[in-house]
Amino acid sequence: MMFLNWFNQYGLLYEYCRVNRDFFTVGAAQYDAIQARDMITSTKISKLWTIGSGIVLFSIIFSVPYQATIKSRSGRDYASYHYAVQTVSIGQSPYNVENLDQLARQEGTRKRVHPFFYPPPAILPLLWLKPWNLATGAVLFLSFNVLCLLGSLFLMNRWLQVSWGVLLSVSILLWPVIDSMKMGQINLFIGLLMMIAVRYRSGLALSVAAMTKMSPALLFFDWVSQKRWRPVIICATGCFGLTALVAPWISIPEQIYFYQVILPEFSSGAYHGLSVPINIPANHSIPDLYNQLFPSESNTILSDTARRLSGITNFVIFVSILFYNRLIQADESKIFVSMSLICLMIIVPVYCYEHHLSLLLLPVTICIDTIQKRHRKWLPFAWAWLAFGGMPLFALSWCKKKMPALEWMLQESKWFFIMTVMVYCLWAAKQANSTWLESE
Repeated sequence: MMFLNWFNQYGLLYEYCRVNRDFFTVGAAQYDAIQARDMITSTKISKLWTIGSGIVLFSIIFSVPYQATIKSRSGRDYASYHYAVQTVSIGQSPYNVENLDQLARQEGTRKRVHPFFYPPPAILPLLWLKPWNLATGAVLFLSFNVLCLLGSLFLMNRWLQVSWGVLLSVSILLWPVIDSMKMGQINLFIGLLMMIAVRYRSGLALSVAAMTKMSPALLFFDWVSQKRWRPVIICATGCFGLTALVAPWISIPEQIYFYQVILPEFSSGAYHGLSVPINIPANHSIPDLYNQLFPSESNTILSDTARRLSGITNFVIFVSILFYNRLIQADESKIFVSMSLICLMIIVPVYCYEHHLSLLLLPVTICIDTIQKRHRKWLPFAWAWLAFGGMPLFALSWCKKKMPALEWMLQESKWFFIMTVMVYCLWAAKQANSTWLESE
């Protein structure tokens, strides 16, 4: 009897398990189906986001930089590169502004050209533009900038695994990327080289970047502080090699003139005779902040007090970041610290215009990607802050007119934006290092 009762209970239990097994099997299948459907929907949304962002980005490039380039007779900032190349091709010095002005007047494009105050090897990446006139060269240089942008986005996609939708959206909202192309600046080329330098610790890429514009050299000292001697040696060798390579176009005495005379002027704002006032609202540098507090009699030269204070501030921040980098160990943390140095190199010079902020493309992308993966609740704020900090100057001017009480805050909003990105990168470096230590 006990056996029969046991058998009946076991039979009921078996039947219960069989029925519920079927139920759970069906439930699991339904769950898998829902997951697959959600994944398909998410993939479709991601593709639509990518396609839409791509269409918007290239529509903006066509309607703003391209239209501005083909309609501009002066060539904007590209003219300095163009006539420097033309000058060295006939054996003259690009650092004599009159040589550039004379060629521009002969071509009938403009009466005066902004001085060429870049390192001598900066000529090398531009020599291919020599056969063209100013108008054609400007269009070709714009195409070169677009290729640099696409190369940067491709590299970040492969390196950071950031979706194309995010990459294209950041490029749209960070308007200085568009402005750099419109102005005919070389920042996107520099940004691509710095990405390669940080990603692969390429001393050669950094040497080309630093010898085209001086500010990327901050990353060189970062490597020195970390005792990464291989890229340091390659970078230093590359700098000497580029100096020798450009000698047929710019003589050694002319190169020495740049380093002895023109380069030291940068700390005062002289910039080899550049006549743009330091205190224009479009300037977002640390020296400009001190210039507002301690103005000089000249609009184009810092006062002694402003120069000293900005020098001390820049030095203290720079050394503090290098010291901070010595305290952390995780490779991911060191990448964040490198991003903070890219932020610093933008605001250290006397002039920080809108197009200079295009160098933030990599730091901002890394910040957005990190927030998306680790702090999703901050993501709406991050996108909103990017839209605000990266807005065009004409939109910022409109905001200042509508909100006069906030005029100064809005004027310096891009400086606050750069500092926010820098501080977040340093904080993220600390978080990544703590996570790494816990996993060890």
